[in-house]
Amino acid sequence: MNCRTAQRLLSAERDGALAAPERAGLAAHVAGCAECRQFQAALGEAGNRLRSAAARVPVPDEERAWQDIHREIRAARPEATRAWWGPVKWALPLGAAATLAVILAWAPSDDDLVSQSVARAEFVEVPGDASSVVYVDDKSGWLVVWASAPAAKGG
Repeated sequence: MNCRTAQRLLSAERDGALAAPERAGLAAHVAGCAECRQFQAALGEAGNRLRSAAARVPVPDEERAWQDIHREIRAARPEATRAWWGPVKWALPLGAAATLAVILAWAPSDDDLVSQSVARAEFVEVPGDASSVVYVDDKSGWLVVWASAPAAKGG
């Protein structure tokens, strides 16, 4: 194993991504190579510094941060917009519900949809000893035809 490969494997070893044979080969190389031992130590030190720096980063309380953002948005909205939006915010969901009710009342029933023929295959011809499968997908209504010829022999 050369140093370039060993240094790449040292990075993978830090992630726990090496198989047992690779770990054994890497350990043997590092035991006999001062440059790779130095690289391994530097890699370990960099990882430790990164973990230490990450531990010092303050993590904000997400609930409090969201409340602060929400409060800022409400404060930034002009009073005229709030006054106009008040009655409308109740009318929109009611109007949407009424529209949906009308659409559902005029929509065809399941029995009407089932009685309509979406796709139909009377006959599928395939050559010789080929095989075929024909079906209609229940969810999409697609007619699916699959035909396959046997593999050529002796070729």
